Amino acid sequence: MKLITPEFEALFKDYPLYSQEHAKDPLIICKLFDPCWSATWFLLEYDPVEKIAFCYVTGLDEFGYTSLIELESIERPFGLTIEQDLYFAQKRLSEVKKLIGVRKQRLSLFSMIYFFLSSVKSSKIA
Repeated sequence: MKLITPEFEALFKDYPLYSQEHAKDPLIICKLFDPCWSATWFLLEYDPVEKIAFCYVTGLDEFGYTSLIELESIERPFGLTIEQDLYFAQKRLSEVKKLIGVRKQRLSLFSMIYFFLSSVKSSKIA
């Protein structure tokens, strides 16, 4: 998927690099994700000249800079690429972190149920 489009760059018209540097609860402008892995990039700021974004990355759970050109070049199995979540509504970082926490709890609960059911099934077989 082509990530850098005129529509993408328009999202960041008011959010160049360092524009939210001192914000206590910055606004997440855009969400990118890898459909084959748990990594998600929540973009806060973007430089259209250098094609670099400042973002919060889940999977690594840290802030950093990422090259959109490099993300566009990633090729995953079956022709999949890094995608933009077209239905993402801009949110404050605190809201996104709450949602991430809920998702992790759900995954943990799902894992516990799965392993419990697997052990019950295997004990019936033995």
